[in-house]
Amino acid sequence: FIDSLNYMQGNPYLKPAFTNNFEINYIHKNITTTLNYSSTTDAITLIYGQKAPLKLVYQTYENLNTLDILGIAVSAPFTVQKYWKSYIYAYLYNTYYKDLIASTTTNKSINAMLLKINNTFLISPSFTVEIAGTYKTKTPGDWALSIAEPYYIIRMGCSKSILRTRGFITLTLQTASYQTAGIIRYSNIDDKYIEQFDERRVGFTFNYRFGKQTVLKAKEHTGSAEEEKSRTGG
Repeated sequence: FIDSLNYMQGNPYLKPAFTNNFEINYIHKNITTTLNYSSTTDAITLIYGQKAPLKLVYQTYENLNTLDILGIAVSAPFTVQKYWKSYIYAYLYNTYYKDLIASTTTNKSINAMLLKINNTFLISPSFTVEIAGTYKTKTPGDWALSIAEPYYIIRMGCSKSILRTRGFITLTLQTASYQTAGIIRYSNIDDKYIEQFDERRVGFTFNYRFGKQTVLKAKEHTGSAEEEKSRTGG
């Protein structure tokens, strides 16, 4: 039991899932484009069920008939100014799944996007600042037939080299608190959930490189034939 009104139960009839993945990459200058497709048979997903007379809700794992994902991703680094470099990653994809869950015929197609941007600012030769952000549109949730609401995260950090570039100190800061929400609606289930995440934290790291910064050139070796020529004066 999760609590007095919710419990989780197993499924002895659960079947293994099999996935076929296909991916094509194309690189032009600094731009990388990736086209991917995956098809899963008997995809395993977590679902909710309800025993109305007892006013109980249970969770269990079920097999979906098929789960297909088709997407395209584009990533590229570029320089805005001499002191400002950016990296952008964008992923557009469609999720389609179908099955019969709790007497409900499911044929659902959802378009979504994931966007990540990382900016690096060179304040001085030994000091850099980074600002990164992630945004995700409405997407399929972790449970079958659930929809997760959009959310975003912002992170910041700075790094400085010290001790003649042998040492590095890094300070990271994340003040954003965010939430993910979703809706689960099928058969006699009509539920809305909200998950609150509080990731306000400060991190500090120190790295130091030991040893020599240069590598000696390897000695050149000659073969036995060359040694014989040198010995005989040939």
